[in-house]
Amino acid sequence: MRWVGVLLLGLALAQGLDLARSLLRQGQYELALARLEREPPGPEVLALKGRAYLLLGRPEAAREALEGAARLGRGAEVERLKGWLALEAGKAEEARRAFQAAAIYSGLPQDALLWALAAREAGRPSEEALARAERAGGGAEAALLKGLFLLAQDPAEALAAFRRAGDGPFKAQALYLQGLALEALGRDPEAREAYRQALKASPDYLPARRALGL
Repeated sequence: MRWVGVLLLGLALAQGLDLARSLLRQGQYELALARLEREPPGPEVLALKGRAYLLLGRPEAAREALEGAARLGRGAEVERLKGWLALEAGKAEEARRAFQAAAIYSGLPQDALLWALAAREAGRPSEEALARAERAGGGAEAALLKGLFLLAQDPAEALAAFRRAGDGPFKAQALYLQGLALEALGRDPEAREAYRQALKASPDYLPARRALGL
């Protein structure tokens, strides 16, 4: 019967992490931390705590959580937090490598977008972003990645691509990227409004927070 107990423990942990992620998306960072304090301190739990600390403006606590998570194991959450902390420290290339690892671990399009954004900040976006877009095929992810590829050369066309992403699961990302394109077009007030709308759609979306200086 031991395996039944292990299975139930695993299900309870997964539900606790899902609740913590939901609280982070809603902007309830303190509540997310309180939820995570009740979970066994595995790498994913510690990485999520680090994300909450970072959203609360406590980067040193986030780094401590990352160090603890990295000692216990690796995974998408750990690499994602590593990427955010690298961006906070102005280390774009280190962030690019971390988000690339997160995308490989998770296979999630959200991580592919973070990878492409960090690659852009590292000064090497074009070929990588285009390759990701071609592999993605149709849909919002492809539109956003193709827009990233176009951003340096034709921000107006990039803006159109970002707007084609619509109101689906990538709404916050699309609005943030619209802000980048609007900035490139010299339309700063509209850009800031796009960043604010991105945060309304997803309060834990860190690129929009960074763009607004939060």
